[in-house]
Amino acid sequence: MSLTCMLVDDEPKALTSLKYELQQFKDRVEIVSQFSEARSALVYLEAHTVDVVFLDINMPNLNGMKFLDAFSCRNFEVIFTTAHSEYAIDAFKKEALDYLVKPIDQDDLDKALQRAEKKIQQRSVSEKIEEAMDRLNSLGIGTRKIKLNMDKKVVFLEPDEILYCESDGNYCKVFLENEKELFLTQKLKQVAEQMPPPVFYRVHNSYLINMQKVKEFYKNDGCVMLKNGKAIPVSRQKRNEVLERL
Repeated sequence: MSLTCMLVDDEPKALTSLKYELQQFKDRVEIVSQFSEARSALVYLEAHTVDVVFLDINMPNLNGMKFLDAFSCRNFEVIFTTAHSEYAIDAFKKEALDYLVKPIDQDDLDKALQRAEKKIQQRSVSEKIEEAMDRLNSLGIGTRKIKLNMDKKVVFLEPDEILYCESDGNYCKVFLENEKELFLTQKLKQVAEQMPPPVFYRVHNSYLINMQKVKEFYKNDGCVMLKNGKAIPVSRQKRNEVLERL
């Protein structure tokens, strides 16, 4: 299967050159679109999907870095193509797959394509596993797994593995029975939607707990003690309901 690719560069000669280089790998690459203006590329990606975006950095109106900032979650890989080597660190902070300096060496391009092929294949396998788990959950076969979307992977957990979740601004930490922590780039409200009631209950703006892990409830202090010894505050308006649920 060929990689579907988009080319974005404000210099027509650079686009022509990159297209020529990629045509040397025509059995592995399909160029589905090319743009000399980054904003037009953004509009295209609102309605279409591609595997890889070959992206210049220094462009008028919207540079390559700002282009990527427009995506809260990317479903494509990025290979920067630029005449400037000094932006490499920033590029990899943006989770670029590769950084090719013009004029592009064909061996370097081949290696970048190999990385892209491997990454897309891994993503495909991950998506199939996720779909299978969703089907099992919908059929009610076995214990319902909890699906948590992390930055680079999807984690499937048994409800009993989770102790509590704690808000961290726009992010969330999930604390597990095995003393491990998961850091999610989602708000607690979004994570709570994945946690089945009545097992999980949001006892505080900053905390969602597994009610089955509660060992003690301190009325005066307004907190619950979990089986691992962690004290979790309970908001005043939730205290009566917590007692009822326990």
